[in-house]
Amino acid sequence: MDILIVDDSKLNLNIAQDMLIENHIQCSIVLANSGEEAISILDKMHIDIVLLDIVMPGLSGVEVLKIIKSSDKYKNTNVIMLTSLRDKSILKQCFELGASDFINKPIDSTEFIARIKASIREIFYKESLEGAFKMVSSKNKKLSEANKTLRETQFYITQKEKIVAVGELAAGIAHELNTPLGYVSSNFEVFKKDIEKVKDIITMYHDLISQMNALGIENGDIKNAVDKIKNEEKSVHLDFVLEDLDGLIDESKDGVDKAAEIVRVLRNFAEIEFEPNIKLNDLNSIIEEVLLITSSEYKGKITVEKNFKDIPMVSCSRGMISQVLINIMTNAFQFVKISYLEKGGKVTIETSNDDKYVICRVVDNGPGIRPEIMNRIFNPFFTTKDVGEGTGLGLSVAYDIVVNKHNGQLVVENNKPSGAIFTVKLPFDYD
Repeated sequence: MDILIVDDSKLNLNIAQDMLIENHIQCSIVLANSGEEAISILDKMHIDIVLLDIVMPGLSGVEVLKIIKSSDKYKNTNVIMLTSLRDKSILKQCFELGASDFINKPIDSTEFIARIKASIREIFYKESLEGAFKMVSSKNKKLSEANKTLRETQFYITQKEKIVAVGELAAGIAHELNTPLGYVSSNFEVFKKDIEKVKDIITMYHDLISQMNALGIENGDIKNAVDKIKNEEKSVHLDFVLEDLDGLIDESKDGVDKAAEIVRVLRNFAEIEFEPNIKLNDLNSIIEEVLLITSSEYKGKITVEKNFKDIPMVSCSRGMISQVLINIMTNAFQFVKISYLEKGGKVTIETSNDDKYVICRVVDNGPGIRPEIMNRIFNPFFTTKDVGEGTGLGLSVAYDIVVNKHNGQLVVENNKPSGAIFTVKLPFDYD
């Protein structure tokens, strides 16, 4: 406990100091002969209680009191006025300014010690209350953070369950589609072979008719039958049909193959992974699959340019890295469509490698990322989209997968003159 006694009378200073010592008040005592000296001492050291004479030359006690109570630095300092004045209006002014008590002069030992002890108790109570308040505030903050974490976790679990449900649904649909696609694909192979056989027979018929004409066979019935066949061939444009059949079959077969590829990719994507299933994978192949899945986001709307290098295989979880690239590319497509589509929306996907990493860069010419939110975009539940349009989990999940589950790097920066660049780096050696 530090007590400052301020009085222009050295006698009063000594009397007050002696009373504190004689009554065993546990404190450090500092003396000041003027208001100016008191302010100087308060600026240099911590003081708990100020015993302040009201009437002093220079700065009066009232003026010193105003200075003390006008600063937050001294907000916990108790000020007890020392006065021989009987003017209650002065005391009233002092209490209004923030004085906690007063002591009459000449100083009476019993009154003096009683008021000092009361002030000390007040300080202890105040400190105890502040400590309790800080503890309650700290606990309340922790509870609020725990509650927020609980809500976020609950939301995440809900989203996770939805992803699992979507994955199961996608896997079921893919399985159901795969069977008829298999039939159709197999039948096309048989159909193509059968058509070739039919074309061979038709060619043989044509050869036979040509030979008959060359031999001059004049049998009326045969001639009529041949003429009828020729007329029928003309009416159905048989030559054109036979020429077009190969193209139709090939195009149909390509369509079935593409549908089968979509189903294959869908089945791969439907295998939701919450823990890494690490295998050697071709990152270029993963990107191609992701572009197939997200094609509805950009086809006919955005130019997608691929600059793929011949990169080595990398150890990674195919499903998880697919999720990362889907989240990043979908964001790029959406922001380009919203803001820069009329200017020629473009997303460029580049792959390369250095001595340590296989690298994928997704570059768009959208609006870019505002500098003030650059360091927040990977935070869970942070989103710049309207309520109901985004969960704020996409980039957070991507960051967690790349950095925490693959020991890689996920970096974002703004592009010049506009747009953003997301760089995914996956290490060759996965530990």
